[in-house]
Amino acid sequence: MDPLDAIIEAVALHRGWLEDARSKGDASATVRRWTRRMEALQAAAAELRRWRAANRPLAPDAGDLADLPPALLRELSGPRIDPLEEHILAVVRAAGEGGVELNRLLVELYRRFGLVQTRKALNNKAYRMTVKGLIAQVEGRRGAYRLPDGDSGG
Repeated sequence: MDPLDAIIEAVALHRGWLEDARSKGDASATVRRWTRRMEALQAAAAELRRWRAANRPLAPDAGDLADLPPALLRELSGPRIDPLEEHILAVVRAAGEGGVELNRLLVELYRRFGLVQTRKALNNKAYRMTVKGLIAQVEGRRGAYRLPDGDSGG
């Protein structure tokens, strides 16, 4: 079990015990101790989240840049990936090792980004992305794409 999940579970347990004790009118030292322990566990969970965010490993590349403001995007140099490619990469990355088939890619582009693509245009774009090495075809599955070997997906 992930340590953060364990802390969150402990907070939920303490919250339940406290609600039960408070509903019975209990204001004992034990209830005060549970309250302090629950607050300390909540603080520990928040600190662990902050630490993980600050210390997560860098991805091999910047990944999906769609969340960056235009002013920052203008400052970046190097080859650019068009927004549709960024969105396709985000869906393929989210699909994991099994990859994503074209039908699902069409649906997820709409659900996640509000993009409506024709099957033909998306198939052509995916093909060009495979030629560029951004994605790879899933072996033995027609119209299914995954991240290239060795790409952890950021």
